Amino acid sequence: MIQPYWNAYFPPFPVLDMEIATPMETDWIGPFTMFVDSGADITIIPETFLEDLELPIERTARIRSQWRAGPTVTIYRADVRIANLIFPGVRIAGDPLGRDAVLGRDILNFLDIRLDGPAKQLHLLTR
Repeated sequence: MIQPYWNAYFPPFPVLDMEIATPMETDWIGPFTMFVDSGADITIIPETFLEDLELPIERTARIRSQWRAGPTVTIYRADVRIANLIFPGVRIAGDPLGRDAVLGRDILNFLDIRLDGPAKQLHLLTR
């Protein structure tokens, strides 16, 4: 699968489309365009995107960035689908303040991707 970079930012940003569902359910919502962020520990989705799901809550946590501590977030469990790949029971941070969705290393470490910067394309290799 090839997905073009998102040109709304400069420089353009690698992105992947992702769908989510309540664990063990088949009602997927999305796709959400996710920023590919190899510096993020966890996948982060704005709370407003999650309103239609009844995701199990695991706990609350504080998100920290290079700019220090950020907001308190709710950590949910959800099934995640990217292309034809399904990841069950992934932890997702619900961001109460943000508008952007971030695909973190908790999922990226299971994907075989190639960033083709000159062509502004992300290649997801599926098996």
